[in-house]
Amino acid sequence: MSFKEGIRTSKTPDLEFCEECELKCFTAALEHVSSQTNAYVPRTESGTEWSIAFESTMSSLESLRMAISNTPAAENMFEDIYLSMKYIRNVLEGNTKRTAEIKQEKEILASQLKTTNTQLAETEKELQQLEQFTRRNHLEIHGVPQPYFTENTDDVVVELVSAVGINISTCDIDISYRLSPAGTRQPQQQQQLPQPIIVKFVTQSLRDEIYNSRKEIQTKSAEKSTALNGARERVHIEENLTVANKKLFHKANKIRKLCNWKFIWTLNGRIFVRKNVGENAISIDSLTDIDRIWPPNCHSC
Repeated sequence: MSFKEGIRTSKTPDLEFCEECELKCFTAALEHVSSQTNAYVPRTESGTEWSIAFESTMSSLESLRMAISNTPAAENMFEDIYLSMKYIRNVLEGNTKRTAEIKQEKEILASQLKTTNTQLAETEKELQQLEQFTRRNHLEIHGVPQPYFTENTDDVVVELVSAVGINISTCDIDISYRLSPAGTRQPQQQQQLPQPIIVKFVTQSLRDEIYNSRKEIQTKSAEKSTALNGARERVHIEENLTVANKKLFHKANKIRKLCNWKFIWTLNGRIFVRKNVGENAISIDSLTDIDRIWPPNCHSC
């Protein structure tokens, strides 16, 4: 298609190319290029498609330059436009290249972030295991009545375990104390319960012997009411879990009940569950394990 035919096709006036009306002709030519550019340039951010569109536009401009080669004023104006278009194309190509580089850098950073998060999770897990290991000689004794006067918690622990024939002395206890209620935020009825006793034994073997006898101690505690300041409540013994493991245990226990699993317990600071008698025990070390054992669609937590 010739330049003059292109002008007529784009519904411009039928203009003659002469020196007297060269500026009017040039205006019509620009309208022609504009219509061609709008037809070629897609509304997309794709660098490849923009490049194709600019090549088409530059080709149209070259045809236009040849058509107006005999009109010096219009040709000078065209040269400025042509150079501007080349500059814009170079800028666009540079931006397209930079966009590709940024995309690649983003992918690298995303991969590094994923690796860092994995390493951080492993580090947190190791720290939790280390903190729990430092509590390997500890037990928590709940339900022991709290007297109004000063008590010797070492003597309370010795009397408690003697109910099941485990003979120990205060020398077997490294330290014991009752948790302070200060700063606790519990419902009013729970605030009236006695605070648990934390006891650290000298050896882990003695601690394990007492923990393995916890059910018998719970049964015998009511019979030994005089040793427990005359109380009739039944005590229970738990492992001294870290804060994170306590939260994990309470969440697992809540979901266990909703999903009708029968058993949950801890051993050496680790949490285990079992659905029914005779089935294999499953360990829970993280929230991921909870989602793996009990998919969200089987409970509302």
